[in-house]
Amino acid sequence: MGLDYSYELYLHRRDAEGVLSDLAADNTAGHDSTGHTVVELPEGRHLVTPFTSGFTSGRTLPLSPGLALDLTIGFTEDEHVRDYATARAIPAEDTDPRWSANADGRLRYEIGYIYLTVHEASWLRPDHLELCFMAATSTMSRLFRDSESIRDFFATLAIRNSGLLCVLDVENDGKIVVSAGNQRLFEPLPGARWTSISDLLSTEGLIT
Repeated sequence: MGLDYSYELYLHRRDAEGVLSDLAADNTAGHDSTGHTVVELPEGRHLVTPFTSGFTSGRTLPLSPGLALDLTIGFTEDEHVRDYATARAIPAEDTDPRWSANADGRLRYEIGYIYLTVHEASWLRPDHLELCFMAATSTMSRLFRDSESIRDFFATLAIRNSGLLCVLDVENDGKIVVSAGNQRLFEPLPGARWTSISDLLSTEGLIT
């Protein structure tokens, strides 16, 4: 069996819309012109995302548990992101569409597919959801674990959208806290790990 590491964001369901909006924005995600999914939001509103669902385009799906999207996300270059790209013989050249520049001039590389699934998390706090971003391969899972750029991306995504908690699930090696409330808590590996969210929540002062 391969590795299936994932980033898990826990937040109020009203804030999940902001996460999807950020992911759909030009400055955070690559747009696949051949695929899109319309996400139904509260009060009859809709968000058109540049992602397929189950590799099928054109679906209209509610923002609720069960929503699944196939993502491509642009991550700022660090040593591990570059190594991941280099292993695919994709140099950081202007002619390669997977490489682009951030507003500050730093390179970023688009990685996909990342599988987003939405789960109920009312066991954690009332009216909360879990947004799970799972790596597609073992190599991508190791990248999730090792890249500080990717950790920073998900920490920022959680904090910007009032996330309660963001953790990196490394399966048998436990869960690593990436952010709690508006605090970034990740440290260079190995860092502090918990075997479950329940154990993590028992840590005094981590979540208020």
